[in-house]
Amino acid sequence: MTKAKVQALYLAFSRLVNTAKQHTIIDTTEVRYIYRAINDFYCVLITDKHSNILEDMKTLNLFTSATMEYASTGKGISEESLTEHRFDLLLVFDEIISMGIRQIDNLAQLRTVMAMESEMERLEIENRKKKERQAKAKAAEKSKQLDVQRRNEMLRQSETATTGRISSSSYKTAEPVVETSETEPTKPARVISRGRALKLKPKK
Repeated sequence: MTKAKVQALYLAFSRLVNTAKQHTIIDTTEVRYIYRAINDFYCVLITDKHSNILEDMKTLNLFTSATMEYASTGKGISEESLTEHRFDLLLVFDEIISMGIRQIDNLAQLRTVMAMESEMERLEIENRKKKERQAKAKAAEKSKQLDVQRRNEMLRQSETATTGRISSSSYKTAEPVVETSETEPTKPARVISRGRALKLKPKK
C-alpha cells in the first residue's frame, strides 16, 4: 500500500467518524476501520473486510495499551507527548505487528520484548563507547610515539651541530713561513785594467 493510499484512507476516516455516536467499527467498500478513543485522539486500525474481527479488536486494544504505556505523561496522552515519544511508538508498533501479523499477545509480553531490546541497545552502546575509547587510546599512544621520535631527531641534530662546531674550532690553518736571506748585497764589480794607458806624443 502506497503512502498516498494510506493518507487517503485516514482522511476518509476523519470524515466518516461521528463523535456523537459510540462507533467502534466502520465498514467501507474497500476496508474496515476499527478504532478506539484515547482522550482527544483516536487509535485506528485499518484491516481487510474479511479479517477476523475478534483478533482485530484484540490487536487494537494492544495498540491502545501500548500507546498509553509508552507515550503517556502525567497529563495523559497529548499531542506533545505523542510527538516526544513518536520513535518509541514506532518501535513498539513494529514489535506488535510484522508483515501484517500480530507477534505480541499482551502488554506483559510487549514489556518483556522491549526490555530485551533496551538491554541489547544498552550493550550495543557500551560496545560502541568501548571501541571509541580504544581508538582514542591508540591515537594518543601513536601521538606520544611521534613526539618521542621528533624529540630524538631534534636531539640528534643538535648533537651533530655541536660536534661540527668543536671540530672546526680545534682545526688551525698553517700559515706560510717566509725565510729572509741574510746575504750581503752584491757589490759592484771593479774593472781591473792590465797594462798602462797609451800616451800620445805631440806632432812636431
